[in-house]
Amino acid sequence: YEFATIQLTRNGIASFITSNKWLKSNYGETLRNYLFMNSSPIIIIDLGPGVFANTAVDTNILIWQRKKYEGETRTAILRDSISIRDIEWSTITLKLNDLWNIDATQFLPIKNKIEKIKDRLDTLGYELDYGILTGANKTYILNEEQANRLIMLDSKNADIIKPILRGQDLERYSATFNKIYLLCAHNGVKKENIAPIDIENDYPSLLPYFESFGNKFKTRGEQGDKYYNLRNCAYIHKYEKPKIIYADIVQEQGKFFYDEDGYYTNDTAFLITGPKLKYMVGLLNSTAFSFFYKQFYCGSSLGKSGLRFKRDFLLRVPIVLGSSSEIEFIETKVEKIYFMKKVNKAANTFTLENEIDIAVYKLYNLTYDEVLIIDPETPITRET
Repeated sequence: YEFATIQLTRNGIASFITSNKWLKSNYGETLRNYLFMNSSPIIIIDLGPGVFANTAVDTNILIWQRKKYEGETRTAILRDSISIRDIEWSTITLKLNDLWNIDATQFLPIKNKIEKIKDRLDTLGYELDYGILTGANKTYILNEEQANRLIMLDSKNADIIKPILRGQDLERYSATFNKIYLLCAHNGVKKENIAPIDIENDYPSLLPYFESFGNKFKTRGEQGDKYYNLRNCAYIHKYEKPKIIYADIVQEQGKFFYDEDGYYTNDTAFLITGPKLKYMVGLLNSTAFSFFYKQFYCGSSLGKSGLRFKRDFLLRVPIVLGSSSEIEFIETKVEKIYFMKKVNKAANTFTLENEIDIAVYKLYNLTYDEVLIIDPETPITRET
């Protein structure tokens, strides 16, 4: 793209057909910004999958001109036909440091409205961290039988065998512990005055276990001060504090779970720490939030309905921290949902979740017509 742009004469035009992933990915931001600053993107056509035989690549056509961008780009999406006469055109304004998400062209009024909100999770004091990356799952991730075997060697070993929730164990407002554990031989956190786990002196009965994995384990690249220590994790202390755990990959809607029982996670579930966690888990689980994320901020989707909740993309979504009464209202509903789910995971909490949805629509100052766009089957009325 850069070379073609350089070769163009003034007002010259170029056109490429390539994979469409760069339009909405973090790694594509440099290219998008380059084209925005050095050319005028005239037309973007998202061809989607299946246009070319024997390839599963989703493709796009970009037509651009070597001149100053004047703020208008024609866009179209083709899914079932490649006939020119079937194209329905829209016009959008591309922005610097933004995704080129032409899938959501029809929703731009909603996007423009919510982006007047300046706060994001990080500006409101929330921190997003990854799950534990062990680099050696066969050693550190244990099933119940393996965990019990190590505890039988010495009951003290239970101190560093921690329960794990994975992405597949999570639902909205609930989770199922499937008796998977982390052997948490962490490397400490100096700034928190947390020392590395010392297996030789404090848990000597575990040494033969670690040694059984041989030289390949001992010489692996991802390790701490001692070969049995996990790689550095500066937020290891956060796992035993109240937090939100959320699934990395979901279908249609996010799965955010408020945890105060000290669960750890692996690389398929991440955590959020900060203030007003019960309020925030209600907002993040709302229909509106998943709509905003999917349509405007998530980058590429996974198949027809899959979503990946990446940290950098979550930090793009505008967040409303309501008034004290609005926060209390949502927190009360969330607490009721959690109580019902703890008694019975299959409990019907639709009414409570719908009340949270309505509260979130009001937080974002959405009109009834905008709510219908977000959820055509919403049970609310214009008077609600």
